[in-house]
Amino acid sequence: MINEEHSVNTHDARELVGTKQLAKIMLDQETYFLKITKQNKLILTK
Repeated sequence: MINEEHSVNTHDARELVGTKQLAKIMLDQETYFLKITKQNKLILTK
């Protein structure tokens, strides 16, 4: 668990994925996909 004393960037998952419920996230040369499922869960896949 992250200590609340430290500043952490916070993002709303719904803002990241938009209306398509899917966001592409890049890290270095790798692409990942963040999805909100019908059961309202988050899935991050490569």
